[in-house]
Amino acid sequence: MLHFKEFLPTQPPEGTAIRVFIDAGSNFAAVIHGAPGCENPKLASDICREALEQLGADLRDWPLAKILLHLQQKMAAFSTARLMAFVGIVRFHEDSYEVAVTGKVRLVEFSHNVLSAGKRSRILIDGASQPTVRSLPIPRDGIYILASDGLNPHRLAGTIDLREPPSSNRAWRNAAERATAVPDWAIVVFPFEQLSHYGSTTWPYDPFIGRQEESDHERRGLSEIASTLFRSKVFPGFRIVGGIAPNKAHSSYLADGVLIIPEGIVLLELKDHSGRIEIPLESDADMRVINNGGSGARHEPNPVSKLKRNTRLLSDWGKKYHLNPWQTKMAVVAFTNPACGVIGMSGSGKTKEIPLVSGEVMVTSTRQLPIILKQFIEELDSKCPAIRLKPEQIEVIANKLAKAEIENRDGDATRWSIGQYTFDSKPGQETGYYTRHPGKSDHGKSVWLKRYPLKALFRGDRAAALQSLGREARALQDLPADPRLERLLDSGELPGAFYTIIEAVDGPDLASWLSISPSRAERLAILRDLAELLAILAEEAVVHRSITPNKVLVRSGRPVLTGFEMARLDEVTTLMIDKDRLLDHQYLPAEEFTGGARGCATDTYSFGAIAIKTLSGELPFVNYQELAAHRARTGYWEKITQSMGLSQESTADIKRLMATDPTARPVGRDIVATVSKWS
Repeated sequence: MLHFKEFLPTQPPEGTAIRVFIDAGSNFAAVIHGAPGCENPKLASDICREALEQLGADLRDWPLAKILLHLQQKMAAFSTARLMAFVGIVRFHEDSYEVAVTGKVRLVEFSHNVLSAGKRSRILIDGASQPTVRSLPIPRDGIYILASDGLNPHRLAGTIDLREPPSSNRAWRNAAERATAVPDWAIVVFPFEQLSHYGSTTWPYDPFIGRQEESDHERRGLSEIASTLFRSKVFPGFRIVGGIAPNKAHSSYLADGVLIIPEGIVLLELKDHSGRIEIPLESDADMRVINNGGSGARHEPNPVSKLKRNTRLLSDWGKKYHLNPWQTKMAVVAFTNPACGVIGMSGSGKTKEIPLVSGEVMVTSTRQLPIILKQFIEELDSKCPAIRLKPEQIEVIANKLAKAEIENRDGDATRWSIGQYTFDSKPGQETGYYTRHPGKSDHGKSVWLKRYPLKALFRGDRAAALQSLGREARALQDLPADPRLERLLDSGELPGAFYTIIEAVDGPDLASWLSISPSRAERLAILRDLAELLAILAEEAVVHRSITPNKVLVRSGRPVLTGFEMARLDEVTTLMIDKDRLLDHQYLPAEEFTGGARGCATDTYSFGAIAIKTLSGELPFVNYQELAAHRARTGYWEKITQSMGLSQESTADIKRLMATDPTARPVGRDIVATVSKWS
C-alpha cells in the first residue's frame, strides 16, 4: 500500500533547504524545511534527513516527540553554527496516522466530511511553536496534506477539490504552485493510493477478482460492501467477482457483482439514488424514485423482481459447486447513497423500511448488508444446513467464475487477432499488471501483445484510467525513432483493457550477454549507448523507472531498451502496482519504493548500478537499503571503482551516479560526459 507520495517543484532552486524523507518499510514520512533565519538552512535540513535515515527500525518504535527531539539534538551537536529546521513527521500505525509538527509546517485535511460542512478543506495544524502531536483516523474518503513553509494552507484549499482531485504529477505540482509565491516547496499527500482506486488500507487482502463495474458509483458501492464485510468478520475469505453474466443463455443480464461467502453465492445489484425510493415487492411494477425537494418522481425497472427472475438461472451452480439449492439462490439490492429512504411496498399496500427480505432477495443499505445477510442465512440454515466453503474453496470458485466470463466474452479460441497480428490467447508472462502474449504479423514477424486490464476498483474517469495504462505507448510515441529503443507497432483499447503491440527483439538480455564474457571494449560500448539513450529520454522528459538488466536486450552488439510499461509521464494518472512483484530492487533507488519524487535522476541510479554490474561482474548490494548502510564506510566506493577497472579519479563519478539524493545525480548529457572518460 502506498501511503505517502511527495510532490516537489519540477526544478527546485539551487541550494533549496527543503527535504522530504519517506521510509516505506517503516510507513514513515517527513517534510523538513531548514529555517530561513538560521545560519545554514540547507545544512540543517540535510542533517535532519540523514538522522532519519540512520534511525532505521527506530522510526517504527520511537514516539514521534522523541524523534523530533533527536533531530534537534543532531543539529545542536553538529557544530557551533546555530541550526534550526521546521519539521513535520507522519507515521502509519495499525489503523491510524500519527503526526508531529514543530515550526512552520502545515497539516490540511480534505475529506467528504469537510465538503458536507460546506468547505473544501480543514486546517488541522497551522504551524507549531512547540512540538505538537496528533492522531488521525484513516479518512474513509479523503486525504491529508503535510506542507512546507511557504505553502499557504488557505490558498492550497482553494486549488484542490476532492470531488475532482489532481490525478497526475503535473496536476499536483500546478495545484501546489498556485498556493505559494516561493520557488521551493514540498508536500506529502496521504493516504495517496485511495485517490486512484476504492480499495482500503485496512483490508487484510484484496477480495475482488475479475473485471469490475464500469460505473464509478458501483465501484464505490462494491468497495463499501467489502469494507462492511471485513469489519463484520462474519464471512471469512469472501470474494467478489464483477461484471459477469451468471447464465450464458441469458448473457444480457450482467450482475453488478457476485459475492461468494462460506454459505454460498449471492447476486449483487447496486443502486445509487437519493430521496424516497418505493419498491413493489410482490409484482413487476416499476420502482419509484421521488427526488428530495419534491421535484417529481421517475420510474425505473424493479430490481427485486429482476433479481428473483435471475436467481432462477443459477440452478446449475449448486450442482457444479456441490452446494444446497438455496445456497445459490440469494440476492441483494444494495443502496449505496446514505441520502435515500427505501420503502418496500407489499401487495396489500403495507410498507416496510429497509433492511427487508422478499423471497430470496434482500434489500438493504451497504452498511447494513452483513446484518441482514447473516439473519437470512441463519433462518435457511436452520431448515437445511449449509455446506460451508473454506477460504481456499471460495477463491477457486471465484477464479472459475472470472475465467468463465472471459471465455464467454472473448470466446475460447486459442488465437486472438488484432489487425495484421495474431497472438496466443494463453499469456507467455503474467505480472499482475499486464499479460504478455507471443504473436506474429501476417508477414511472419515476431511480436508481443501486452494487455493491461483496468484495475478492479479504479476511481473516477475511465478514459483517464486507460490513459494511465497506455503510458508505454505514449512514451514510445514521444521518443524519436532509434534502433536502441523497442518499437511500438500498435496500441489501443480492448474490452476492459488497454493493449500495446511491441516488436520482439531478437537478442539476449544484458545478464545473459554478460555471461558469455564479452570484451571490455564491448561492455564499455554498451554503457556509452545506454548513456546516450538516457540523454534522449531526458530531452523528452520521459522517465523509464525500471532500467534493469532484463529490460536491456543486446542485438548485434548494441543495447535495445525495452519495458516502458511503468514510464513516468507528467500528464497521466499516477500508477499503482505491486512493486515487490514487478521491480528488481537491486537496480532501483529509494524514491521508486517510498513515494518519492521520480525524475530523470531515477534512471541515473539504475544506470549506475548497471555500470557497476557490467564492468565488475557483480553488484555488491542487494537493494538501496543495503547500499545506504555501507555507502559511508571508508574505502567502500574506492573498492567498487577498482573492481570496475576504472581509475580512482572516477570514484566521485560513481558516487554521484548512485547518490541517495536525486538532485545530486547527473542527468542527460552529463551522464554521457561521465561515461566518455571511462576506458
